[in-house]
Formats: sequence, C-alpha cells, structure tokens
Amino acid sequence: MAIKPEEIKKSNIILCEGADCKHYVISLLNAFGAEDERFKEYQAMNFGGINELRKYLPNFVNMEGYERVKTITIIRDAEASAESARKSVIDSLNEIGFDVPLQAKAGDFHRAGARTVGFLILPDIKSGSEDGTLEDLCLRTLARASDADEILSAVNPMIDRLKLKRPHKNRLHAYFSLTDEYVALKIGEAAAVHAFDFGCPEILELKCFLSRMLSAGIE
Repeated sequence: MAIKPEEIKKSNIILCEGADCKHYVISLLNAFGAEDERFKEYQAMNFGGINELRKYLPNFVNMEGYERVKTITIIRDAEASAESARKSVIDSLNEIGFDVPLQAKAGDFHRAGARTVGFLILPDIKSGSEDGTLEDLCLRTLARASDADEILSAVNPMIDRLKLKRPHKNRLHAYFSLTDEYVALKIGEAAAVHAFDFGCPEILELKCFLSRMLSAGIE
C-alpha cells in the first residue's frame, strides 16, 4: 500500500526512503541550518520503501501545496544494485512527466518545468555507484571513531560468521547496543544526539548537493 503523503509545508522537498532516512535527514538539516539558514527551507518527507516511490509520486504531485514546490530531492538506498536503484528512480520520475535523461546520475539535478529535480543513492553520496544502504553510510561516519573501531572489531567477525540477511543493519545496531549513549535508539534518534559526524567528507558532499539544489531552485 502506498504511503499517504504528508502535508507539503515548504517549497524544497526531500523525499526519503523510510522513516529512518527521514529522521536522519531532519537531523542533518537541523545541523546544517544552525550554520546556514537556507537549509531551514527544506522539508523531509517519507515516501515509503524502495518499491513505493512509483506509487507515491502520483499522489505527491497532486497534493495541495505542490504548486509552490521549487525543488524535489529523492534519497534512497542502493541495496544490492546501485545501478538498478538509479534506473528505478529515473523511471519513477519520468512516469509522472519529468523529463529526466535515462543516463542521469546520482548527484546530478535537472530542470523539470518550473522545478528542479535531483536524487542521491546511498551510501555513496558522491557518485551513487556503490551498493549498500544508509546504515553503511552511518557506520563509516560514526562520531566516536576510536570507540567504534574497538566495538566493531569485536562485532564484525560474529556477524560475518552468522551470515545474517541484513548485516548492515545488524552491524550498526550491534554498535548502538554496546554503547551507553545510543543503546535502543533508531537511526534518526541516534543522529539527533550526535552519533554521527556531520562534518566528515561524505556528509559535506551531501550538504554541497543540497546547497546547489537550493540555488538551482531560484534560478
């Protein structure tokens, strides 16, 4: 079942894959907005799972308030195939009338009538060419690297040995569970209490992309 779109409140929208991604992005925007007021012009919304974007977009573009939307950014996981994820996003956008080139890459943005549209494929913010998920990005951007390395050096062999179906999630949440600060927290909650380094190169790439989207939306 397609997720019912939330109310459009701002003119720059980030459509996120799932609640975890949405709340992670909200924490990012709050951090960026503390230094640059422009990031407060963004609104993060949850489009659902990786297969729900195609169902979600037709509802989204018919929502009240859509007429004032200037930019649309889509953020989703690569999962097992970054290339399949890229094609899926482009197909979903083009099905509702956006003229996004089939060769478009993650990190690019395109004019679509009165709007600018762009997308990012996690965990590789720079090029979107790496398979994986938000959890992989979180693991490589942990704020307390020395503690993280010690904990993960113990956790990783066990997870590899167990051959779990979602090792990226298992690694991250095993790390959370072995800390006093983050035990039992979801990704968005952990992000809000500074579990991740929002000043690291990967996150600065995302900040730069969102900044460029804002600039493109007012051209």
